[in-house]
Amino acid sequence: MILALFACVAVTTLAHAQTEEPSTALISSRAVALNPETGKVYAVETSRNVVSVFDPQTESMSSVRVGAGPIAIAVNAVTDRIYVANSEGGSVSVIDGKNDSVLATLSVGPRPYVVAVNFRPQTGSMYRIHSAT
Repeated sequence: MILALFACVAVTTLAHAQTEEPSTALISSRAVALNPETGKVYAVETSRNVVSVFDPQTESMSSVRVGAGPIAIAVNAVTDRIYVANSEGGSVSVIDGKNDSVLATLSVGPRPYVVAVNFRPQTGSMYRIHSAT
């Protein structure tokens, strides 16, 4: 699945030569997540306040607008929910993976920077960590 994403990026890069230095905003283990059930790849784009979604079934890309300063993402494959820590907005956006739209935006306090989920269906817990001020 991820190989397909990299192949798509490689073909696009070859077809369209870059005139600027590439952005390194997505090079973080917290900024990209895979749903192993659907094969979709989710990546935060902090500068645009969106999550980019690559769907290998349709070979398409789309964007979902989330809160200010998305910095980390986690996928609960059991519930098909995606959680995005919005550092500048003090919130976590919850995305419905079925239609890739925001279900809710939860106020969680200042500067969340990591988000994780509990994969046990009976709990469905979501965890977030705030940065020190």
